[in-house]
Amino acid sequence: MFEWLSGFTLGSRAAINASTWKIVARVDSLAAEMEGLNDLALKRLGRSLSYRARAGEPSDSLMIESFAATREAGRRRIGMRHYDVQLLAGVALVNGAIVEMQTGEGKTLVATLPLVLYALSGRGAHLATVNDYLAKRDAEWMTPIYEALGLKVGVVESQMDFDARRKAYACDVTYGTAAEFGFDFLKDRLMNREIAEGRGDLGAMLMGKSPGGAAKL
Repeated sequence: MFEWLSGFTLGSRAAINASTWKIVARVDSLAAEMEGLNDLALKRLGRSLSYRARAGEPSDSLMIESFAATREAGRRRIGMRHYDVQLLAGVALVNGAIVEMQTGEGKTLVATLPLVLYALSGRGAHLATVNDYLAKRDAEWMTPIYEALGLKVGVVESQMDFDARRKAYACDVTYGTAAEFGFDFLKDRLMNREIAEGRGDLGAMLMGKSPGGAAKL
């Protein structure tokens, strides 16, 4: 049901190399073009990327445009533009790395980069955190970014009933706790509850660690 993103730490040579920095540079090169788009054109770009992803274009070839569009959506909708080092973290996550970031370094914002990219396929992208409060807070905070690109956001909370959960899982991006995702996975598989009905095999999950100190996405 879920594909876990794991691997090396961001500081490892395996996670960062010359090609990684080239990707960041290519994202940077699109900044002026993205800023020149009006809101409707930016949303159309998001939908175009989604169409290409659903037609089978691999995420690697979509990443640069997706990251550039996500960065512009962040700047435009919530006043937060991803720094180059945050783009670097996003590339590392897409490449299967574990990224360790201290409190205040922008974990929540960084997560939007791979989440948008994986959501484009229509198979669902998930952010697992440690409690309902953080899941709801982060989802509400980042929702304007996703909506600017034509994506829908849902939140799975512990007190939700079956229908509410299914609605949340039907969204392009879903926030929740690792425990809720895990139990819903078991219910799907063992009890045939079909909470994520219509999704098939879901695409990707980012795993957050602790709200204090270091965290790993």
